[in-house]
Amino acid sequence: MTLSILFIYAIASFSVIIIPGPTMLLALTNGTTRNKKIVMAGILGAVMADLVLMTIVFLGLGTLLMASEMLFNLVKWLGVGYLIFLSIQLWLSNNQLKKITVVADKQVKKAFSRALFVAIFNPKALLFYSAFFPQFINISVPQVPQYMVLAIITVIINMVIMTCYALGGFHAARLLANNGLKRMNQACALIMLSLAIFLALYRKSN
Repeated sequence: MTLSILFIYAIASFSVIIIPGPTMLLALTNGTTRNKKIVMAGILGAVMADLVLMTIVFLGLGTLLMASEMLFNLVKWLGVGYLIFLSIQLWLSNNQLKKITVVADKQVKKAFSRALFVAIFNPKALLFYSAFFPQFINISVPQVPQYMVLAIITVIINMVIMTCYALGGFHAARLLANNGLKRMNQACALIMLSLAIFLALYRKSN
C-alpha cells in the first residue's frame, strides 16, 4: 500500500464523510450544549461504531449481511425507527443558551449511545465500507495491517469533521437567541426525519 493510494483513500473518504448525515447532525446538536464532555462522548460513540462496522467488513460478516435480504432489512428498519425517535427528541428539545457546567453521567452516556446506535444501524455505512475498503486492499500482501491503516485514517477524518460540526453548533449557541437555537434544532430534526424516510425507501441493489 503506497502513500499515493493512502492519499486517494483519504480524499475519497473525506468527500463522503463530510456530507451531512445523522452522526454529523448529532455532532452539531451536541455542540450547542457547549459542553466538551457531551461533544467528546458523541464523537467517541460514532468512532466506536465505525470501528465495529470496519471490523465486521474485515471478518467477512458484512458480505453475509449484504447477501441476506432479511438481515439487511432488519438493520435498515432498526435504523429508520431510531432516526425517527431522535428526530422527535430534537424537535421537542428546549435548549437553553447557558453553558452546561455540570453534566450528569447519564447525559454523557446518552450522547455516546445515541451516536453509537445511529451509526451502527445505518446499513448504508456498512455498504460503503463493504464496497469501498476492498478497492484499496492489496490481496497479495498481509491484509490486516492494511485494514488497520485504513481504519486509522477513517477514524481521524471522522473525528476532525465531527469536531468541525460540533464547533459550528458551539458558535451557533453563542450567536443565536433561545428561539433561534430551538429552530436550529427543529431544522436538524426535520433533516434527520428526511434521512429516516430516505433510508426507509432505500433498496439494496442485488
